[in-house]
Amino acid sequence: MEKNYTQWFDETIESLEGMKRAEAPPYFHSKLMNRINSIHETDRFSKTWFPILNLKYMIGILGFVFLMNSLFFIYQFRKNLTSIDKPSIESFSKEFNLSSGSN
Repeated sequence: MEKNYTQWFDETIESLEGMKRAEAPPYFHSKLMNRINSIHETDRFSKTWFPILNLKYMIGILGFVFLMNSLFFIYQFRKNLTSIDKPSIESFSKEFNLSSGSN
């Protein structure tokens, strides 16, 4: 068992001896920095020209829409309540030909 482990270890070390440091292609660093800067400029542009993408504005707009929606429903509900005729006992008895006297 000790021989197999030693042999495996020696093979591993020999395979590592041929390794070299990885090299980047020419102008890789400048291309990478340009791409990072372009992403940063695009992000700055979106915050400047499209404020709706900002979280504060989205929460504010959603709150405003919710408020307007709630006020609309409250207005409609109150309007419907006042337009319905509330039946009285007299109109109910007249409709069903009921008399107030005892049989």
